[in-house]
Amino acid sequence: MEYIDYLDILQRIKKMRVNLNLTQEKMASDLNITVKHLSAIERGVSLPSFQLFIKIINYFNSINGNYIDMNKIFYGENKNEITRRKTTR
Repeated sequence: MEYIDYLDILQRIKKMRVNLNLTQEKMASDLNITVKHLSAIERGVSLPSFQLFIKIINYFNSINGNYIDMNKIFYGENKNEITRRKTTR
């Protein structure tokens, strides 16, 4: 089984928000969630629901005007950032 590092994924979401010069207030308002919830997601304290995760991706796509590859969110900008680890039983 592959291990997915959710904290890395959530930090990439924050990085994308910052790179687009979006405040937490603006993004949270646009996503119809609280700033507290978005902050918790970015810090890895809370995981977004699957529906919210898809909403975030669609949001970035609409803001950026470009298609955002899901692999970029999961594995980073380049293949060197891919860190798959085997879980032990």
